[in-house]
Amino acid sequence: MEDTTLRKELEKMSFNLGASLFGIAEVKPIKKEFHFSNEILEDLDYAISIALRLSDPILDEIKDKPPLELPDRDRPLYKFADEVLPSYMD
Repeated sequence: MEDTTLRKELEKMSFNLGASLFGIAEVKPIKKEFHFSNEILEDLDYAISIALRLSDPILDEIKDKPPLELPDRDRPLYKFADEVLPSYMD
């Protein structure tokens, strides 16, 4: 990603909302591995990864898949991913 100002802004927003890790990677060489339609993959050259540190009690509850209910503390980051990030992609 060439626009370092945008990258830094997204990274700062992610950490301010509770992210533990943030990264942007070029996925153009591997994008055919993703399970998306060709229409979506056509313009998909970069991916953003945002990681949350889960507490040990939450990790202890995970057996074979994540819980359906999100802890309240994680909701701001999911809202950021759903509402804020798409506005940067236009």
